[in-house]
Amino acid sequence: MSFSRALSTFVKNASASFAKQQRFSSTLSVANVSPLYMSPISSQHNRRCTTLLKSTKFSRQCAAALHTEGDRRFVELLESEIQQEKDRSLSMTSMSDGWLASFDGASGTLKKSHDGDKIEVQFSLNGSIPPLQEEDIEHGEEEEGALMPSYPEFTVKVTKPNTRQAIELECFFPEDVQDGIQEDEDTNLFSIRSVIVYEGEISEGTYIIETDNLEPKVYSYLLSYLADRGVDNQFAEEFIELTTAAEQKEYVVSLQKLKDFISSK
Repeated sequence: MSFSRALSTFVKNASASFAKQQRFSSTLSVANVSPLYMSPISSQHNRRCTTLLKSTKFSRQCAAALHTEGDRRFVELLESEIQQEKDRSLSMTSMSDGWLASFDGASGTLKKSHDGDKIEVQFSLNGSIPPLQEEDIEHGEEEEGALMPSYPEFTVKVTKPNTRQAIELECFFPEDVQDGIQEDEDTNLFSIRSVIVYEGEISEGTYIIETDNLEPKVYSYLLSYLADRGVDNQFAEEFIELTTAAEQKEYVVSLQKLKDFISSK
């Protein structure tokens, strides 16, 4: 279920229904029932498939802090989504082969050493969840409660102790990997998009080697170069697991911040 699309539909219909619900408010208040408008939600391709709208109880203090009836319903929707995301959250797993992970919000870094070389992998969780295709939703291919895997693009930087030069390789997960299509076990899970060899800082004048123009043997040796330094299929599998858990954690944190902002005076 698309949270952003559900939210848009929810707000649009809430305004239209508010006047109608006011006529029943006195009757409902006698029965101590809180009116809740259940808006229809259109299933479209997106990153989340959850049932969003559930009734929740609010304290009088929280209700008094909200500016409008629409704000109250908005917070109810957010609380429901936050709870469901927490119920299916994953624990953050550590990487093997000496990789040390650190996060600053949506930005992440992995570091290790190899025979004096320093290897640093940088990535962002933003935009790492591929959108669901409409046909996937129609056929119900996303299991209830399952998290959508995260496939961040990442950059591998290698530096050596006796030179000021560095090499950076921009990598990504092809669509067939994201779709779960793998020809065989030997197929590389990630691809290299470009390579930069530079000294000091990368500037606009720094030349970028696009791998589309490389000889196949050169590209194959680049993959081997990364594999020798621990960036291989095992790394890719653990990286996907790590970033999936981290992305879901950041999503919950951001929803909580949004709810707190809407609830504040």
